[in-house]
Amino acid sequence: MEMRLGTTRIRIHPLMMMMPMLALMTGMREELLALSLALSVHELAHLLAARWMHVRVEQLRLMPFGGAADIGNPYALSAVQQLVTSLAGPLANLLSLFICAALTHWRVLSPMFALQILQANLILMVFNLLPALPLDGGRT
Repeated sequence: MEMRLGTTRIRIHPLMMMMPMLALMTGMREELLALSLALSVHELAHLLAARWMHVRVEQLRLMPFGGAADIGNPYALSAVQQLVTSLAGPLANLLSLFICAALTHWRVLSPMFALQILQANLILMVFNLLPALPLDGGRT
């Protein structure tokens, strides 16, 4: 599936379409929703930071267990552009942890669903900070 957000193509991998059915069959609806939210927040943060830093993002790909923002020429970026764009995803996941905790405290989210969201964001954030390409930590 493909759509556009401004000049950026958003591509959703065909296997993503199968994930809801698989989640229903295995009884993991909350886990899939939490992972999808964490991944979407992470990649959207990269896109917003790139636009803020005047970096063109050709396409944003969402896959079952990851995503990627394709930048025209990453070697043409300044160190600040690369740092801000790379760290935006993990920082958005960190912010999501605090928002989720607040929503749980105010009883907007159930504790069990909040735990799923917290785990998904924490795992995605920590994994992406590993110092290896193509992860965000490998770019900083």
